[in-house]
Amino acid sequence: KTNHYLPEEEDLNFIAFAAHELRGPITVIRGYLDIIADEFAGRLQGDEQQLMDRLVVSANRLSSYIDNILNVSRFDRHHLKVHLLEDTVANIYASIADDMQLRALTQQRLLSVTLPDDLPTVAADRGSISEVISNLIDNAIKYSFEGGTVQVTAEQRGDFVEVSVIDNGIGMPANV
Repeated sequence: KTNHYLPEEEDLNFIAFAAHELRGPITVIRGYLDIIADEFAGRLQGDEQQLMDRLVVSANRLSSYIDNILNVSRFDRHHLKVHLLEDTVANIYASIADDMQLRALTQQRLLSVTLPDDLPTVAADRGSISEVISNLIDNAIKYSFEGGTVQVTAEQRGDFVEVSVIDNGIGMPANV
């Protein structure tokens, strides 16, 4: 029976290895984009700033996809570790706010974020939760209509804090 699962484990190892190897080049690309953005700040003309913003957004999305692949691989191999700490939803969102705003802007979407100040703290792994929220917002941006609004809200529901990401896009079929 062990041999039956071996190819799948090898596939997971290859995927994890490939994703890990992609991390280096995308980190270099993001670093150079930061340098270029700083170097040319205020000097870009016409569509140049929009092109620069799109490059940054694409590099950040690619980096997020790589992180997602690595996390799935770790989860499938039971190596994913989460570190729960007391935090606020506002602090967690703040770690991705600029990137989310830029993603929405480059896709001609309005991002409306309403996170009340009086929400209780949560036990969360900031990296994991920000990744989940980022993926939800990214999908809402991707599948909503140009000029549309993506709403991010949070509210207390019993002992939990519920975060919602709402768009007015094409939606999903009921059977999915």
